[in-house]
Amino acid sequence: MSGSPVKSSDSRRANAQPTMSVRELAHRINNMLAVVQAIINQTARTTGDPALFVTAVNARIAAMAAANRSLLTSEWDGADLESLVRQELLTQGAADTRLRLSGPRTALPPRDVVAFALVIHELATNAVKFGALSGMSGIVELDWSVAANGEGRDLLSVIWRESGGPPVTAPTHKGFGSLLLERGIDDCKVERSFTAEGLTCRIALPL
Repeated sequence: MSGSPVKSSDSRRANAQPTMSVRELAHRINNMLAVVQAIINQTARTTGDPALFVTAVNARIAAMAAANRSLLTSEWDGADLESLVRQELLTQGAADTRLRLSGPRTALPPRDVVAFALVIHELATNAVKFGALSGMSGIVELDWSVAANGEGRDLLSVIWRESGGPPVTAPTHKGFGSLLLERGIDDCKVERSFTAEGLTCRIALPL
């Protein structure tokens, strides 16, 4: 008799766990659908050519899918920053020899993986089309560090630096990619500067 309440409590906890998992899954799905909807709507507003629209939307959704595969591999425990960046750049056709990645082993929290992946996707796309990776000799350097931000959270600081490519200037036409990089996503803040050497982009993300 004395053991039955404990068994009953354990049973209730065991039965409650799947419910929480379903709720979390539903929340993630809703977030993903909201991002996809934003991608479609904003890309449609800034892309007049139907073929370019389809290509851009497919590429951005593919970047989201790759980010989610990283989460699935880790059982939703986060995603390795370097692996995520390298995979996106290689997907864009960048040669591994033209990448310089440097920083501590960093796991991005699940809630930040897709936002970060979309920012890297836009930077990689621009580098391949117009920047350092559009020619034969340019390189992309990516340095990152993690430090306390004074508010009880760690702050991930990332510097994306292009060199050896053609001269770059700030875009006069702002498509979805430019708007995304200017505004950032959620807590992911992005600042870009265009110099004669190439694009430098600073990303700040509270972890």
